[in-house]
Amino acid sequence: MNCDKVYEPFIESEDSCCATIPGSNETECGCVDDWKKELKAKGSLYQQKAAEAAKKKEELARALDWRNKVKLYFDNVQKSAEKADAITSKVKVVLDILEKLCKSTGFSVTAIEILFCMTKELYTKVDEVAACYNNISKAIDCSNDQVLKKGGITDAWVDYGKKLQDVITIGNDIFNNIVIALKAATILDETICEKDYGIKSAIAGIGCIFNPTGNGNNGNGGIKSGEDDMEICCTDKLVCPVFPLKNDHYYTLTEKHLTNADTRLAAIKPEYDKVSQEANRLQACTDSLTKAIKQAQDAKACK
Repeated sequence: MNCDKVYEPFIESEDSCCATIPGSNETECGCVDDWKKELKAKGSLYQQKAAEAAKKKEELARALDWRNKVKLYFDNVQKSAEKADAITSKVKVVLDILEKLCKSTGFSVTAIEILFCMTKELYTKVDEVAACYNNISKAIDCSNDQVLKKGGITDAWVDYGKKLQDVITIGNDIFNNIVIALKAATILDETICEKDYGIKSAIAGIGCIFNPTGNGNNGNGGIKSGEDDMEICCTDKLVCPVFPLKNDHYYTLTEKHLTNADTRLAAIKPEYDKVSQEANRLQACTDSLTKAIKQAQDAKACK
């Protein structure tokens, strides 16, 4: 009996104890016994293939579950890499701005210091003029010369003294304003540009962590901003990941796990389909044999 074909329903014959199955030459009354033997053999084979199919299905489910987990994890790693790249770009922009700002604040501090020194030098001369004025005024007061009495040249001299005093008073305001400006510029410069604790140093430290230049096998290195003495890098005590993240071993290892999971899933799927088809074919065969045997037995019972 050919189990590759689905057995046709049993056709009862009036002058034969057995039926003739289309496509088969088996017309002897012993055919039912043969079918039972074949059913037993095919049934055993079906149970084996069904067990293999169930095992392969479970293996496929585990492979699919693992692949989905790795895929989800790797997607998150890729998102992290994208965000790290975005942060790196922004850090570079901010550092460029701070570099220009530090140059401006540095020049401002220098310019105000020069202005302070020039103003100090100027008012040193003013103080000398004031001292001379006081000495001359005392000499005039002690003189009995009528030319130097009140009126005429004396009035001009007194007016000069008032103007000199105005210059000294203005100088005090100028010094106060210069000191305030110098203090503000110095605080701004140190807050932003101080090498160890300034804002620029802190942001450069972030750049060091993200290491956009990818220097070193251990992720050491950093963003180089401005002059060589402004470069801030990771130390040997600080282990930095390699950025861009795609260059990091952890990223490539996760990507490798995903590739292996895809490969394993692609290999198991055809195996499962094949054994599942074999199990389905054997099940159809055993169902046809069971039906044929039942019909033959029922037909014989009706004789």
